[in-house]
Amino acid sequence: MSKVAVVQSASVLLDRERTVEKVVSLIQEAATEGAKLILFPEALISGYPRYLGFGAVVGSRSAQGRRQFQEYWDSAVEVPSAATLAIGNAARAANAFVAVGIIERDATFQAGRSIAPFCFSRRPGIFSGSIAS
Repeated sequence: MSKVAVVQSASVLLDRERTVEKVVSLIQEAATEGAKLILFPEALISGYPRYLGFGAVVGSRSAQGRRQFQEYWDSAVEVPSAATLAIGNAARAANAFVAVGIIERDATFQAGRSIAPFCFSRRPGIFSGSIAS
């Protein structure tokens, strides 16, 4: 019988690198307990933007809000990237399937956009893509 780990953890808000380090550590911890499927929360990397208004009101956005949104954008994850590679390597070392909620940015879209999909591994350690939640 395979074990499943459902991780309840908070992100390091707007800090992609530190949150990825935390995810890698939690994958390792779950693997030592024998988990073969490890599930993380929605928007874990780099944080759910609840209560971040980005300085927006109807018809306007403040300079501080623009800076806050830029920080949010900068902390989002591109797929593939060093962040997904690190998680994939941790999943491979753990011989486990992993699903992680991320804030994904699409840098190829001319105006840019961010969505909140789950990144997943089709085989242990092969982080192959994302699906919108």
